[in-house]
Amino acid sequence: MTTPQLIMWFAIGALGLIGSALFSGLETGIYTLNRIRLHVLAHAGQPNATVLQRLIHHPNRLLGTLLFGNNIANYMASVAITALLADAGRTDAQIVVINAVILTPLLFVFGEVLPKDLFRSHTDTATYPFARPLFVTQRLLTWTGLLPLVDGFTALLNRIIGTRAGFGRTLHPRRVVTELFRESAGQGLISDYQSDMIDRVLQHTHMRVADVMIPWNQVVTLRTGQPLQSITDLAARVTHSRIPALDAHGTFQGVVDVIDALLKDADPAIPIDSLIQPVPTIQHDHPLPDALDTLQQKQAPMAIVMRDHHPAGLVTLKDLVEPIIGDIEIW
Repeated sequence: MTTPQLIMWFAIGALGLIGSALFSGLETGIYTLNRIRLHVLAHAGQPNATVLQRLIHHPNRLLGTLLFGNNIANYMASVAITALLADAGRTDAQIVVINAVILTPLLFVFGEVLPKDLFRSHTDTATYPFARPLFVTQRLLTWTGLLPLVDGFTALLNRIIGTRAGFGRTLHPRRVVTELFRESAGQGLISDYQSDMIDRVLQHTHMRVADVMIPWNQVVTLRTGQPLQSITDLAARVTHSRIPALDAHGTFQGVVDVIDALLKDADPAIPIDSLIQPVPTIQHDHPLPDALDTLQQKQAPMAIVMRDHHPAGLVTLKDLVEPIIGDIEIW
């Protein structure tokens, strides 16, 4: 074997070993890739992230590309070493033994174990640079007909056994976001508390004010014309610092701040009417996020919940934020 031929076979063997390591590492790297970071980078127009997102969108073809590439690389390394051993005068039996004793462990350690561990530990930094080479490899395998052939056999097998590939199913965007954040929590990028809060925020959007309000029959109220002394009598029995006030016909007029009333230096016999403050009203079927926005815009600590033009309950900021951050013992 001439010197150029030796160089060629050494190059083929080296490329095979490197290729085996890359395809094995990429297989692990892509499946451990943080999807939130990928979506953010792709949305920002980062080229490698855009290519990776396109590849991941077709997982069957991506897996086929990785497996084909890995097997081709292993075959290149095996053929190259066999050719070099044959040129060194080794017999066929010796070549088989050397392949089994040296080549197989070599490929297993340097072509499988180490690259998989490397890409798993540094997936976000090691995977992105190889997005375009992987895309080119997939194109080449498509043009040669290998990937379409595998896709055809897969579709035929699924039809025969009566199953459908689950990769193509469409998930609700809210479900996708939930799964992405759970994945980030599993990788330690966000805490369990943050993950739980995100879950509650997503569930929060389905809830209505009627789900968290205090029913009107449980609300302590005042009547216009009552003296300030009546607030002192009620202060020990209410859990809210503001009490709704109704007129003689039961029509809602506003709320009275208990603390302001107790601190006010005035005749206890005068009516409470001068202390009545307006508060917003919210429909019972209002979504919780919209209700929270309303209270924030109005800078109001509570609102009266209405149903068919009649009070149905009372809701406070505490009632609206607890579904997100959990129970608040002190308010």
